[in-house]
Amino acid sequence: MNIENFFKSMPNPLTFPLKQILTAGAILWCAAGLQAQDKPYQFEVPGAADSTIYLANYYGSKLYYADTAVADNRGRFAFHRIKDDAQGKYAVVMPGPKYFEMIIADGEDIDMATDTADAVGHMQVRKSENNKSQ
Repeated sequence: MNIENFFKSMPNPLTFPLKQILTAGAILWCAAGLQAQDKPYQFEVPGAADSTIYLANYYGSKLYYADTAVADNRGRFAFHRIKDDAQGKYAVVMPGPKYFEMIIADGEDIDMATDTADAVGHMQVRKSENNKSQ
């Protein structure tokens, strides 16, 4: 084997790391997409920044814990998808305690924004036909 053939048989040092980087990027992109699908109930409540927020479901007149989220420094948080057989009336409970109610139904994603001063009065339903005012 001559020296020319030896170098031709070696992987190109510039493309080898690029392939690894692109593969890792594709895996991370897919994982981020799966995570977004896993938490379809998105909220933004600036007054609840850096707080623990609870999702509670009604059983009769009582509330029972369903999920927990931690708001980021802008008050954004999300909850995991509720199974079809557990859909119904839920409450998002913030420190205070302050809360607002919503309907989880029809498998729809939810995106809402409000503030802690008047969670119900300042509610903006960005995405959810079941939670828009009639």
